[in-house]
Amino acid sequence: MGRPIQFCTALGEIGDAAALEPLTEALRDENDSVRKYALEALGGLGDAGFDALVRALRDHGLEERKEIPCLLQKRFPDRAFEPLAEVLRGDPAGSVRVWACRSLGWLGDKRALPLLVQALQDPRTRVAAVVALRDLKDPDAIEPLVQMLHTGTPDELEQVSKTLVELGWQPTN
Repeated sequence: MGRPIQFCTALGEIGDAAALEPLTEALRDENDSVRKYALEALGGLGDAGFDALVRALRDHGLEERKEIPCLLQKRFPDRAFEPLAEVLRGDPAGSVRVWACRSLGWLGDKRALPLLVQALQDPRTRVAAVVALRDLKDPDAIEPLVQMLHTGTPDELEQVSKTLVELGWQPTN
């Protein structure tokens, strides 16, 4: 492990808001690993770290933005819903929206249902939304998933079938 990575790790373990500035600077490092460790360390800085991660969702590159939804969900489950919902509604990168879908499902907040149902319309987020709806375990997801049985690709249909079974759906003939 290189010195900048050790530095980020140590700052995160300290957990003091004074680490915010050097960790925010580390997000601009040319080394991907340093940026990843800086993100992880920010997750340990409480409110200041939360705010910095939310800002990074708007201000940083694709790789960092893909990491942040999972960090918000794991480290700040009580506060993660709104920033994750915002990402799902409007991030230009499909891969970032995929991680927002998955993180919303893991979060288990029922407010995510309409957002995830809407994400079923986007081919880039469709499978992630199906899996997130499975994680959400809300039977209100059954009807939109049943509708997908007529239009999905084979991969999508496999995930839809698994999700419907887990939600207790019984086909009617």
